[in-house]
Amino acid sequence: MDESFKKKLGISVIIICCSVIFSCQSDTKQVKNCFNEYKEAIINHDGNEAINYIDTNSKNYYSNILEKVKDLDSFQLEQEPVLQKLTILRIRYRFPKEEILKMNGQTLLISLINKGMTNNGNIANSTLGKITINNNLAKAEKIVKNKKTPIVFLFHKENDSWKIGMNLSSVFDIVLKQMLLDSGMPENDFLFKLLDSISSIKPFRKFGSL
Repeated sequence: MDESFKKKLGISVIIICCSVIFSCQSDTKQVKNCFNEYKEAIINHDGNEAINYIDTNSKNYYSNILEKVKDLDSFQLEQEPVLQKLTILRIRYRFPKEEILKMNGQTLLISLINKGMTNNGNIANSTLGKITINNNLAKAEKIVKNKKTPIVFLFHKENDSWKIGMNLSSVFDIVLKQMLLDSGMPENDFLFKLLDSISSIKPFRKFGSL
């Protein structure tokens, strides 16, 4: 291997390394910007703005929730995990049937944000800690009052833009199940009491079909 080739090879390696480092720094900055813009929209209850920073998985999740809100009868609803059941009932509490039937997944999500019904893990009090990026997936530690929490925010890169994931159901499901256990109440009684405590609006319907 002659000296000229070695120099060219060395330069190529340096360029590639610099490109990777720059790309990681750029992605980290974009993740932070996505989070900050989304956070501001959530604080302002601006669903039309927030939707621009939400990933496709989250939009699909709420589309699926909406179908269940529209279709599930009382027996089918009983089979749902406790958090899913709470989410379905809460939407039925807050929106008239006629409005629900006109919604799609995106308009539901916008309406929930406008009403302050989804805050993605109390995001107003959160900042990002260490960010780890692996291809099109980024994970960021949730920091509250300068302290690391067990919660991790997920971001997905879609069409060269980073979007935040809203689905924290696994975390909240654990918390909700513990609250249910501590209450000593039947599940449905607990859910309705919880709904009454977090909503000043009386329900449009109870447990059955929409």
